[in-house]
Amino acid sequence: MNYAVANFKMNKTSDEVDEYIYKLRQNLKDNVKTIVCPSFVSLERAVKSAFGSLIDIGAQNLYFEEKGAFTGEVSVKMLEAIGVKYVIIGHSERRQYFKESDDLLFKKVKAAVNRLKVIYCFGETEEERCAGKSIEVTFNQLNSVKNFFKDIILAYEPVWAIGTGKTADARESISLIKELESKLGTLPACLYGGSVNHKNAKSFIDVGFKGVLVGSASLDVEEFAKIIKEIA
Repeated sequence: MNYAVANFKMNKTSDEVDEYIYKLRQNLKDNVKTIVCPSFVSLERAVKSAFGSLIDIGAQNLYFEEKGAFTGEVSVKMLEAIGVKYVIIGHSERRQYFKESDDLLFKKVKAAVNRLKVIYCFGETEEERCAGKSIEVTFNQLNSVKNFFKDIILAYEPVWAIGTGKTADARESISLIKELESKLGTLPACLYGGSVNHKNAKSFIDVGFKGVLVGSASLDVEEFAKIIKEIA
């Protein structure tokens, strides 16, 4: 089964998410695990809107503590309580804008595994790529969570391809994954993320990726439905 994950980022009100899910329910495929990840404020309504369908709801982030004086944060327990099933951890925008380190992400993954299904993101920047450090950087990102491999899903997202319209070559991308496997052992199911659309999504499935993590293209429900159809 392939995965189609819609990461809305900081977009869509709760009403807009409800409407989106209503339309998406009519365009699902049995052999594609479809996951929609709206903002925190829309999660509970999204779970209700998706009830009885093949859609699971995921969060875009969480904090590793169960409770306490952590203003603005949301715990695993809170997400579980409203029916959230998945969580994205380590997205490049969290690493870049909020300076989330591998140590912090390790704590988040540790808190979430066996409770939520973790989609752990990793990938190199343009600067790191040009310096020939793609393997070094991605190895370090994955090695920090190696002990959790049996419980998580990976998403390779070359940072230079996210929201830029630039798409990594599918064969080059899977070659990087295979080289990482030679160093780390068998990897979990790995998705591709980075300027995915319905025209290029299947190329990543064809080379061995197990699905796609879709950002801006997922905001258009018709486009996301086309992506689901392409990777089914």
